Amino acid sequence: LGLSGRFTYSYTNRYFFEFNFGYNGSERFHKSRRFGFFPSAGAAWSISNEKFWEPLADKINLLKIRYSYGLVGNDQIGSAADRFYYLSEMNMENSSRGMTFGKKLGEWQPGISLIRDSNPDIGWEISYKSNYGLEMGLWENLTLIAEYFTEKRTNILMDRSYIPNTMGLTYVVRANVGEASGKGTDISLEYQKSWTKDFWTSARANFT
Repeated sequence: LGLSGRFTYSYTNRYFFEFNFGYNGSERFHKSRRFGFFPSAGAAWSISNEKFWEPLADKINLLKIRYSYGLVGNDQIGSAADRFYYLSEMNMENSSRGMTFGKKLGEWQPGISLIRDSNPDIGWEISYKSNYGLEMGLWENLTLIAEYFTEKRTNILMDRSYIPNTMGLTYVVRANVGEASGKGTDISLEYQKSWTKDFWTSARANFT
């Protein structure tokens, strides 16, 4: 179950604003952590559309900077078989923790073992993303787009380590304890030239 929305605004083709949000629910989590709110926002300034830029327009016909920041939620964590984390799960049939009995100890029946304890604290994995962008057009023919982005992921579902055997647990305890981060750059350069009304050429290079 989810609700999403977007609001955009531009002023005189120079200033741009955008706000997005998602309010999402997942059956995987306990009702106290079932819903997550994930907003994002961005802004851009088209400098080349300012009046003071007119003397440079013949050389730099496009100059735009932009920035965005937002949160993304992920409930596709763990395996498909390990779905409802807030519920305990028992092994009712194939447990090795059985018993042998009878006069000649010839009768063996499997017992019941605990596969997983209930854990209402497991919730959404959250990613924090930011993006810095630059768009530049030169002499009406050459276009440069450069972006730098960062991402930090938190609440990654992982196995807990260093739990002593004296706890008596027969299963692996999992929790939102993992973190990861990444960053990168994307650059594209494109050149277009119209030689006649029926003939034009284009070349593009990309770097990541």
